[in-house]
Amino acid sequence: MTNAFCGDCVDDYCVDAVLPALEPACEVSNDEAITEIFLTDQGHPIVGDPTLAASWTARLSNTSDGSGTGDGNVAHPIRSIEIVDGQKPVPTLNYKKNLRGTQARLGKSTRTITFVDDDDSDAKYKMWLAYQCNPNALLYYRSGKHFYGKDASKTGAGSAVGIRCAVKPTYGIVPGGTDMAHRWTVTIEWDATCEEDRFDAPL
Repeated sequence: MTNAFCGDCVDDYCVDAVLPALEPACEVSNDEAITEIFLTDQGHPIVGDPTLAASWTARLSNTSDGSGTGDGNVAHPIRSIEIVDGQKPVPTLNYKKNLRGTQARLGKSTRTITFVDDDDSDAKYKMWLAYQCNPNALLYYRSGKHFYGKDASKTGAGSAVGIRCAVKPTYGIVPGGTDMAHRWTVTIEWDATCEEDRFDAPL
């Protein structure tokens, strides 16, 4: 499974694509950063409808050992990590063109989320160190009133595929300046054709 995310793309070059309708006088501005990420293993995306809170609360745990034995130890836990001013820079899209230059097809491009974590607790140190050893994860993230990580081509339970990504944390000790000396700089990276879909945050 790859990060395709292209819901209604028309890739038949002989058919004119119909552009989606717009709502007149309905412009919405948004200046929210990324404030929370959700990480789990790649083999276990959200099972239920991702727009429902119950689909999340059954697995959200930052303390579970993953055994699924009850007493708060849910199987395949989803870790919820609050971050400050996370950002997703604008990617450069890759298109393949025919020799005449009259047709183009969208290829995969690299996306990233970056943020700094100055929580220097032993638990956080151990967690980010574990991602250095095994960076592969399934990602969902929150910005403003939306969660991101849904497949636009699907609805309901099958839509919550998440983003297959690599979590790349690095640790630095840089005294002086206006920031805390001990901090993690985290980059989350993935390749995809289209942007992932979003939905109203259920939590």
